[in-house]
Amino acid sequence: MKPITAHSTPWQMQRSAGANTMTVEGGPRVSMTTHSWPAPSRSLSQTLLLVAVLPLLTQLVGSVFNIWYNSFHVTPFLTATEEGIFRSAILVFNLGIYPIGLAVWVAAVASLYRPLVQLERGEDLDERQ
Repeated sequence: MKPITAHSTPWQMQRSAGANTMTVEGGPRVSMTTHSWPAPSRSLSQTLLLVAVLPLLTQLVGSVFNIWYNSFHVTPFLTATEEGIFRSAILVFNLGIYPIGLAVWVAAVASLYRPLVQLERGEDLDERQ
C-alpha cells in the first residue's frame, strides 16, 4: 500500500510486517491492529442492496406518515387555497424532488461496488478511486 502523500492529507499510513500505523505530521504514531472478521453470509451485492434500500424504506415510511398526519390533522385548518398548495407540494416533492435524491443515493452506493469487490479480493485500491 502506498503511503498517502502530504498534499492529499496530513495523515500518513504505512504497512509494515502486517501491522498498520498512522501518524499525523509531527504527532505520535498510532498503531491500528488488523482484525480478521468472519465472512458475511450474504454476497457483496446483497449487502450493498441492503445499504441502498433500508434508508429509502425509512424515508418512505416517514413520508407516508407525514402525509397522513398532515392530511387529517393540519388540512382541516387550511383554506381551500392553502390546501391546494399543500397538495401541489406533495406532488412536486414525491414526483420531482424525491426521485432526484433517490438517483443520487443509488449512484453513491453503486460507486462503492467496484472498490469493495477489489478489497474483498485482497487487491489494493488505486488512489484515484
